[in-house]
Amino acid sequence: MKNSLNISSKGGEYKSWSKSVTKDEITKTVRVEECENGFYICISEYGDKNGKYYDESKKYISTKNPLEGQMEVDKDKEIKNEIMESIKAMDL
Repeated sequence: MKNSLNISSKGGEYKSWSKSVTKDEITKTVRVEECENGFYICISEYGDKNGKYYDESKKYISTKNPLEGQMEVDKDKEIKNEIMESIKAMDL
C-alpha cells in the first residue's frame, strides 16, 4: 500500500492539500483547496477494477478541511514506527 500527503501554498495565497492511497491497483485521492468561503474538495478513485479501468470523482464545498490535522497524525505514526524499529534492532 502506498500512502502520501502533500500541502502546498503559492506565495502566501490559498493553500491546498492532497492525500493519496494506492492499494490493489486502486488509487483513492482527496484534494482540498482553500477558497474564499471554505474549502473545495475533490474525491477521486481510479484504477484497474475487475480487468477494466475506471475513474470516478465527486466534488464538494465545505466549511471544514477534512485533511486538517492529518499531517500531524501521519508524522506521529511515522515517529512511533521509527522508535519501535529502533527498539527491535536493539533486541530489547
